[in-house]
Amino acid sequence: MDKPLKALTYMTRFRCIGPECEDHCCQSWRIHLDRDDYLRLQKCRKKSPVVNQHFAAAVQRNQDSDSSQKHYAFLNFRPEDGHCFFEQSGLCAIHRDFGEAALPKTCATYPRMTRVYGDFYEQGGSLSCPEVARECLLKADAMELVDWDWSHLTQLDIAPGSDGNDFFGIYAQQVRDAFIGLYRLSGYNNEERTYFTLYLARKISSFFSREVTVDPERRLKRAFSQLQDPVFRGRIRSNMDDSGEPRELSTNFLAMILLIPGKKVRYNDLVARVFASYEGTAELDLKDPADPTRPLLVVWPAYRERLATLNKLYGKRIDMYFGNFCRNFWYEEHLKDAPDPLSYVAQLILFFAVVKFLFFSHPNLVPLLTGEVEEEAAQELLDRTIVEVVQVFMRSYTHNAGFKQYIRKAMRMPEMQDLAELTSLLSF
Repeated sequence: MDKPLKALTYMTRFRCIGPECEDHCCQSWRIHLDRDDYLRLQKCRKKSPVVNQHFAAAVQRNQDSDSSQKHYAFLNFRPEDGHCFFEQSGLCAIHRDFGEAALPKTCATYPRMTRVYGDFYEQGGSLSCPEVARECLLKADAMELVDWDWSHLTQLDIAPGSDGNDFFGIYAQQVRDAFIGLYRLSGYNNEERTYFTLYLARKISSFFSREVTVDPERRLKRAFSQLQDPVFRGRIRSNMDDSGEPRELSTNFLAMILLIPGKKVRYNDLVARVFASYEGTAELDLKDPADPTRPLLVVWPAYRERLATLNKLYGKRIDMYFGNFCRNFWYEEHLKDAPDPLSYVAQLILFFAVVKFLFFSHPNLVPLLTGEVEEEAAQELLDRTIVEVVQVFMRSYTHNAGFKQYIRKAMRMPEMQDLAELTSLLSF
């Protein structure tokens, strides 16, 4: 390649665990094939009775496409279980018999995400993959960006980066790096660091957005330098107020995502188990459209008590989980997909609030509330729970177009630009 490659440390450790994976990727999402993908599978068909047997059912041409289009064909899934026809006991027959180089680009590159950023390419990963979630969330050094070698990548699928001729594209990387830098500040917890990103996003969005026509460089530098002053950060921090009851609109936003209708089996099951872990919820209707926020308000006092107890006992490790989750958002999602930084940070805060509620409410952690579980066993429970919560939520978001559109529609509501509402959501 024409530029060097860097990778987040957790991606240098990532290895697909194949049939050992608890939620393997050969299921329940549309995998498009370009013409080269299609021709590679045709070659495999000629050499493998297994591939030949399933090819007609597994690979379908797009009738409205021509050979120059990226969506030349797509993979079908088995109607009885939603798995790929080539998948056998959690392992792809093509991968097993012909290696990674024979796979379609999406299959070969997922969960890796490679983008160009100025003078280098950058590789992160999708937390919808359980093994990526483990490597990212559970290691203190996971989010360091290090030099990586192109030889580690059998295939490439380069996503658009931050470059562009307009001001939004020119400064996108610089802006993103400033936000990521806030997560390196010592002496603050993850919630406080995320509040700093909210403050900065709100401040610069008035002059840095897709619609900007005046060079924002001078104003950006001034905004960045302000947040380097610890006295200034202290004044900002004092504006956070998480002591009162949750605000109605922020609670409604959270309820919209937690109690989303539809058939996202693992996600819906996780949400149901979480609410069932609280006393007095047996009669709750989690899908009552007339009062969608009631389940959250019913469990609110007990939830806040759990959150305080678990943070007191295991706060340092829990803060690492959420810090890595939020930092990875800046690599997994992309600033260019939002109209302005505030909309982008609002989505991060919504994701953080969902994951935080599911984690602290998870039935796995109820035994830890007594503080009597041995340290090693407690860490194993905490680790397993955060990986499940993050992976299930991100799988539902990443691999479900309807869910993603639902969330992005919510993000366009004017209330999601309100500082007080976003602060309340962050502190939920």
